Amino acid sequence: MFITGDGGLGFDVSATGNAYVSYNFAAPGAERSANGVPNGVSNERFDRLNLATGALTSVGAFPVGTDVLDISVQSAVVAAAELSATLTDTPDPVNAGSNFSYTATATNNGPDPAAAVSITLPLPAGTAFVSATPSAGGVCNAASPVLCTWAAATATGAANARSVVVVASVPANAAAGAVLSATTAVATTTNDPTPANNTATTTTTVGASADLAITLTDTPDPVTAGTSLSYLATLTNLGPSDAQATTITLPLPAGTTLVSATPSAGGSCNAASPVVCSWAGATTTADTRTATIVAAVSSAQTAGLSATATASASTTDPTPGNNTSTAA
Repeated sequence: MFITGDGGLGFDVSATGNAYVSYNFAAPGAERSANGVPNGVSNERFDRLNLATGALTSVGAFPVGTDVLDISVQSAVVAAAELSATLTDTPDPVNAGSNFSYTATATNNGPDPAAAVSITLPLPAGTAFVSATPSAGGVCNAASPVLCTWAAATATGAANARSVVVVASVPANAAAGAVLSATTAVATTTNDPTPANNTATTTTTVGASADLAITLTDTPDPVTAGTSLSYLATLTNLGPSDAQATTITLPLPAGTTLVSATPSAGGSCNAASPVVCSWAGATTTADTRTATIVAAVSSAQTAGLSATATASASTTDPTPGNNTSTAA
């Protein structure tokens, strides 16, 4: 028997005597290119067994080019675990200033258990890490990119899938309509025959929602006819998103006339009733917008005075019931 350098074993068959070639081993993908004739004269002097690439891992201790009488062939058995990834998000859309979550999943489609499975998830730019909760047996870091690992082998099937729920926050000033994109990747130290499905991507649309609230107070109360009355309207943003283009509107009660309207920093007011004070740009949850409106009460006024202020913004308000306030 002669060991060749290209994964082949050659058997020299004598032209006399019993020319019988005996194979007492098997290798994956092996094929014979010539055959000896049992108990007779062979028409071929050389018999060859070709081993599939990678199948021949050991030929005893014999180097290529050696004639040997006895040989041992070991066939390599390579484990395979075909992982696949999925990634989902909720809620979608997510309001600026709110949290949302990703669920990343690694499923082993077999045929063998997958060793050292990991899930990686870099968070989209502009978002902030809140938490990462892996399925049983996993550990995760506490930053982006989130990396979760499982030391124990992952069995096949959806019931044994590894997963992680990652919670992230969207800043309150994120633009409505912006799209956040995230891609997760799964991996294993076991051979994966089809790595193309080891990543998954999802997109999340950013919405905006700002709950405005307003209060209105008056002083003095009671007010004397022929004197001045001052109203203070205060607008606050309860979030979660920044409120764009906020306004305070205050129609003056009958029997009064406008003296002045003074807005807080950044605002502007008209000089007539109804008084409208506005602030361009964003009103954050840390901001308070105010308008101080002074009215002169007619000297002939005898009835009580009642005024209602209204807060508004171009951003959607999920609870408009607190957008008005009355002082009487």
